[in-house]
Amino acid sequence: MKIPKKIRIIGKTYDIKIVDPVDIYQNDGNIQYNISEIRVKKSQSRECQEQTFLHEITHAMMDTLGIDMGERDIDCVASVLQQIIPQIED
Repeated sequence: MKIPKKIRIIGKTYDIKIVDPVDIYQNDGNIQYNISEIRVKKSQSRECQEQTFLHEITHAMMDTLGIDMGERDIDCVASVLQQIIPQIED
């Protein structure tokens, strides 16, 4: 899966940054709603970057829809997306 430089989610465009470090907390990724930016940790495997990206866009989707989901639920949705997307791309 290709991680884009920008993604539009329900009318809002987020810039995607692949960076090290992501933040001072050593997270693999984060989303900054106030500046519409998603950060993914560069020094992790490509598969982990994809999982982190999907995790963060799931946060963006749920936030925009007003759905409150915990980290575990976000991880589950991101894992399913990671399995589905390559099938669509082929």
